[in-house]
Amino acid sequence: MSMLIANCDHWIGFHIASVLLERSYTVDGIGDENSDLAMFLGRNSSFHFVKSDVSKQYAFAIVIGDQEGSDQFQSGYTLMINPTRKDRVSNRVIINAPLLFGEWMPMNEQGVYCNNSFITFDSDYFQTEAIYIKDFTNGLLQWLKTEELPSHLEVRSEKNKENQHVKLENAIYIRDNRPMEEKVSNVLEHYRMYSNFYENLYV
Repeated sequence: MSMLIANCDHWIGFHIASVLLERSYTVDGIGDENSDLAMFLGRNSSFHFVKSDVSKQYAFAIVIGDQEGSDQFQSGYTLMINPTRKDRVSNRVIINAPLLFGEWMPMNEQGVYCNNSFITFDSDYFQTEAIYIKDFTNGLLQWLKTEELPSHLEVRSEKNKENQHVKLENAIYIRDNRPMEEKVSNVLEHYRMYSNFYENLYV
């Protein structure tokens, strides 16, 4: 199955592309070919860079944020993760994801940078809202196997379910399969191991 990832050089796009390649999908990517994360993807023979005006037919196109020309992608579904624009895209599925965290994200040893805010790992917001990127991508793989997707998906942490006073239509709650502390510890270990690389990513 052939997939298209727009903004594959974004750290979330990188994780999505990586997990699809691990599952033997053929993946085309739109992004900066010279970025460090994109170059990692380029080493895989099942990954290819394409231009935003690509005319190839895809089973799914996955867009991280916004992408010019996403209304022209030829795909069964176009999954748009946290878009800010309201482009008119046929067969569009909006995925409203909460705070995602994982390797290669903008961060330091105390927390994560997201949408011009800094959120510490020990904050109540992070502990109840955050979802580890690999838990999110595992869920995404399941959604791709669904024959008919709704136009909107609201993704939430299972911990947030108890605090949700208003029932969300099309809400999907992702359960932690490992303690949050363990996931944060692994991400911090990765950050310390590749600290110079992180600095180059977000200069």
